[in-house]
Amino acid sequence: MAKLPQCLACAALALALPAVALCATAMADPDATQQGFLDARPNLIVRTEHGNLQVRGTSDAANVRWSAQVHERNGNRHRPAEGQITVKSNGDTVEIRSNGAADIDVTVPLHTMHVALVSGAGDLKVTDISGDASLATQGGQIDAEQVQGQVEARTGGGNIMLRGSGRQGVSARLNTGGGNIKIDAAMGDIVASTGGGSIEVTAARGSVKASDGGGNVIVHQASGGVQLETAGGN
Repeated sequence: MAKLPQCLACAALALALPAVALCATAMADPDATQQGFLDARPNLIVRTEHGNLQVRGTSDAANVRWSAQVHERNGNRHRPAEGQITVKSNGDTVEIRSNGAADIDVTVPLHTMHVALVSGAGDLKVTDISGDASLATQGGQIDAEQVQGQVEARTGGGNIMLRGSGRQGVSARLNTGGGNIKIDAAMGDIVASTGGGSIEVTAARGSVKASDGGGNVIVHQASGGVQLETAGGN
């Protein structure tokens, strides 16, 4: 039987956590699929050193269900300390973490209050949750759809897509180092910036503040105030 590891501190994007209630680790061979489920909590954190992360909310889910595909890196087998999937339940928060390269897919109840996804390099996607989403990747694409709370999305160079999200009184803050940002049917305020891609807002019920280091900025419709800046585009 494998020894349980010491539970680590959660991501900076998450709230401070109370004492650990559950901490379990599963060791996987490279390219193996792991899966499991546990009781739902209001907050979810999913982290991987390298890989894609996806979280989906469903109205009929009563718990958190997850699956993880652990991969080889650079054609070599993982060292024994790599490829671990750690699942922790700490009071009101569930954390799922890979310390190697893994794609992780999670299904949660629709009423989940906060989802935080962190990847060293990979795409992030969250759909259909009534709470907030904090999304950070060093180089992948970010896709947020039907997220009813506040959205904070940061990528080092990928595109960001926001669709049918937000509600009156909450904001979406989107930043990419050089990718494109597209916003479709946002209900709240928008703050968007890119180092060199384009920004397009098809419809926003709130205000829009957009800054671009070199691309075009287009706002088709916004109910609130509009403030646009670009260093080299239109």
